[in-house]
Amino acid sequence: MSMWNLITDADREAYVLEIVGQLRHSGVPEHLRPGLVRYFSDGIMPGSFLQSVLTNNLTQAVQRADPESMLALDPLVRFLTQHAPAMAWGSREAVLAWSTTPERLEV
Repeated sequence: MSMWNLITDADREAYVLEIVGQLRHSGVPEHLRPGLVRYFSDGIMPGSFLQSVLTNNLTQAVQRADPESMLALDPLVRFLTQHAPAMAWGSREAVLAWSTTPERLEV
């Protein structure tokens, strides 16, 4: 069951406003930002690197990172910890529950 059934549109909108606003100052590379916004706003599964980070799989994240993303691991984790809804990331189960496209999970 998706978390979308348990949160209100107003809560989801507040998450998105927080995420978009904070991404600008986060140190997260621009090429990763749209995937994060789509994931948190619509539950659309991002690419494999972000999936690895969201599911808290460091080994997979390092293996799938391009050089710029590799350098962004610290700011990305700080951003998630400080601004992302805790129920939406941190484990494979949390990501599957948040996603509206769970069939796209690669990790």
